Amino acid sequence: MKITNEDFIIIRKVHDLNQYELAVKLNYSQTYVMFIEKNYRKPTDEMNNRLISAFNLTPDKLNKIREFYHEYMVAADGTIRR
Repeated sequence: MKITNEDFIIIRKVHDLNQYELAVKLNYSQTYVMFIEKNYRKPTDEMNNRLISAFNLTPDKLNKIREFYHEYMVAADGTIRR
């Protein structure tokens, strides 16, 4: 299962984590998480595996998280609800 840079943001926000909290959960630095979210770096296979493991992700669960995010966390004007 391929995790995109945008998926990192979506998963983090749906689980109400900040970048530091996600980094700790994945055993990476907050800076590295920020680089992924800003498209400065691509998620490595190792990072994907850690995210999948940490959140027990399946393709179906990831799709549901994406749908939830776009339905409930993004306003009609495209702004992100907090």
